[in-house]
Amino acid sequence: MELKTGLDGHAVDGQTSEIEIRLLSTSVISGQLEINDAFGHTLIPVKLSERVEKTFWQAVTVEQNKSIIVRWIPEHGDIIEKQLLVDHSQTALTIISRSIPLKLTLDKNPPSVAITPVILSTQNLPHTPQAYAGIEAFITAPQTLSSLSKDQYLALSDYLSSCNILLLSTVEQPLLKRLKDFSGCSGRFIQSYETLEQIPQILATLKGRRSAQTPSADEMTLAGQKQFQQQMLSSIVLYLTGYILFIILLTWFIKKTQYQLLIPLIVAGAGILAWSGEGSQQLISWVEAESGDNHVINSSLLFLGGNRSGDNSISLNTTSRLSSGMKQAQQPQINYQQNLTSRVLTVKSQLLSPQTFKLTSISTQSLPFELKIQQDLPKIITFEDSIADKALLLWRGQTYDIPSLTPGTSWQPDETMGKSAVSPAEKLLLSRLAFDAPAILMPFTPNYSGVISSNLQHTGWLVIRHQPEWL
Repeated sequence: MELKTGLDGHAVDGQTSEIEIRLLSTSVISGQLEINDAFGHTLIPVKLSERVEKTFWQAVTVEQNKSIIVRWIPEHGDIIEKQLLVDHSQTALTIISRSIPLKLTLDKNPPSVAITPVILSTQNLPHTPQAYAGIEAFITAPQTLSSLSKDQYLALSDYLSSCNILLLSTVEQPLLKRLKDFSGCSGRFIQSYETLEQIPQILATLKGRRSAQTPSADEMTLAGQKQFQQQMLSSIVLYLTGYILFIILLTWFIKKTQYQLLIPLIVAGAGILAWSGEGSQQLISWVEAESGDNHVINSSLLFLGGNRSGDNSISLNTTSRLSSGMKQAQQPQINYQQNLTSRVLTVKSQLLSPQTFKLTSISTQSLPFELKIQQDLPKIITFEDSIADKALLLWRGQTYDIPSLTPGTSWQPDETMGKSAVSPAEKLLLSRLAFDAPAILMPFTPNYSGVISSNLQHTGWLVIRHQPEWL
């Protein structure tokens, strides 16, 4: 077994990166890889052929001064264990293709924004979408893009779909257009440059024009707190009601005093049984997109347990980025299935203390509205039947009810009809909007959340932002 860190050994503290694992056996053998990182324990089933090398690129979460431990556990034979230590950065990284001699220029001419450059060869560029988590800009040349492997190309596509920055040395317009066509935010964060001296200013400008990052776990918890509190309250009321009725019935049937002393013990035992086992599964989704763009960023918070104490398991796909929502009392375990397209997340939760995880994914979605600015007022055009009292326009610190509209019709708000934000979701969106930037907020359950479960309780919102005028 051989290990190698991705991104040439660089990573951002607390963010996902990747490692390369190479396995070679002298005989046909099955086993599993066990990977221990800052997030938890991951198990991957592996079957090796005789003298055929198998390579895995696996996303891992890194933490300062902590090694990543990888074990090869065969069905028969000795266990092999190796460790990797990654160079950590406290700030996001800027990837620079090795063919571009940019570092010297940046050293001589300090940029107007902080840049942490990492110079990489083509083979060290990310192979998994999760490895781009700590990357804020990518500076490269067209010939580097043409040399990417299939996995690297898919990872880069995911990066660009998230409205991230890509700077290309002088490039032909047809290629630039193709890149922009499959990128998020209509490709506005993909630009070309002619001289190295232009790069610092271009980066400063593009970083200043980016939208707010996805909501934090605390913000999303507040947005969906009402539903969670109601469920916990219902569980408590149901238990206390049953507790009282049970005591009354036992007291009625048990007449002797010495046996009545056993009632609290019996009820307590029944409570332990009733409140133990696999708990509820809840998902709060915050989906954002720009008007006119079909790329959506889905940031979800997954709650496991809380209404019961015990082990909780749920199936997830392997493409979404998984991280801890809050500080966990216990590290989870992830078991990849044989097809390697799904994984089972297992964690133990305590009563009234759910375990939380954050899922981030990119997908395509047809938007029900188009949002423009006309005569200094937001203008909404609908593409499908909408329901009154469901969709809201948020603008200049106020909320406006969007009326029922038939497909193809439009509406503009009356500024005198604005109301103050009431719900946590409305307040959260307003805190993430510039004063003059309008946005639509509506209840929404995405088709693609990364979770594979029939017992999931799902609450979500769709945010459609106005597309900026700058090109």
